[in-house]
Amino acid sequence: MNLPRPFCILLACAVGAAGAATHAARQSDASFAAAIRNQSTAPSYVLITEVDGNTGNSKQTCVTANLFMGAIHREHELGYDAKDQMTALQIALTTPDHVFTFKKQTALQNIPRYYSDDQLVQVRDALKLLTDKNLLDAKARETALGKLGEIPHDALRDATACVLIERGLSPGMGDITDQLWVRP
Repeated sequence: MNLPRPFCILLACAVGAAGAATHAARQSDASFAAAIRNQSTAPSYVLITEVDGNTGNSKQTCVTANLFMGAIHREHELGYDAKDQMTALQIALTTPDHVFTFKKQTALQNIPRYYSDDQLVQVRDALKLLTDKNLLDAKARETALGKLGEIPHDALRDATACVLIERGLSPGMGDITDQLWVRP
């Protein structure tokens, strides 16, 4: 069948958008709030949609809650006294759907995304057959991820955290080894 070029382009865009939407995830409000409130030296991960207020570009990002909160402090020019910390917490917990817009370069830089979309897909594929029980087991995760080849440590760690959040779990980063820990 020979379809007109504009129709083919429209169809390709629709299929691409549908594919992207399949993996759009959202961290539960309870898990998000618990991650934000974790003040230990082993921070929890949050899944946010980060919008660059200068370009309008947006992306889902998994980042440790301490870096995310630092971005809020920088964006809103907040200090770290009790009042400003409460203000930052309020901003984090009341922003709908965990979609945050940052314009200040220092805030944007405080939310590193070490993994690519392709690496995230690879990690999803590697972990898709594991049960929640297996996902909680570091050895089972390492075995499944060991087949991926060369993905830099930071990218693999953060992409894995994203997949764990998508699966309804609560990951964090160890304070000394920076290895993932996971809670149901």
